[in-house]
Amino acid sequence: MLNKLTAHTTNILLVEDDRLLQKINTNLLTSLGYNVKIAANGKEAVNTAINQHFDLIFMDMNLPDTNGISITKSIRCLSHKNKTTPIVALTSVNRDSVMEEGLEAGLNDHRQKPASLNELRDVVEQWCH
Repeated sequence: MLNKLTAHTTNILLVEDDRLLQKINTNLLTSLGYNVKIAANGKEAVNTAINQHFDLIFMDMNLPDTNGISITKSIRCLSHKNKTTPIVALTSVNRDSVMEEGLEAGLNDHRQKPASLNELRDVVEQWCH
């Protein structure tokens, strides 16, 4: 189990356009003691990543204005603060080719939506601790 002091210092960017999933994932992650910032679209995600360092980024793969692969590429190219931050796709897409392209673009991992409390905790522990 995570040390509470460590959990409170873990900053997560949640890139998700669906308001219900924003609320569910934010509630799950904050219940574990993590700090969560939401970006609802690609432009907001890139701007936020340029201006603030995160310990982990959860990336929706299908946003109204772009996709998670494009956002990941932009973050990797434009954000000095998050150039090496783990980016984990949260997606309903279960196609190997999309995930392979995502990994080539700079994604570190992927999980199926909806993710459970235990899955989210395991991802954070795996990539941040």
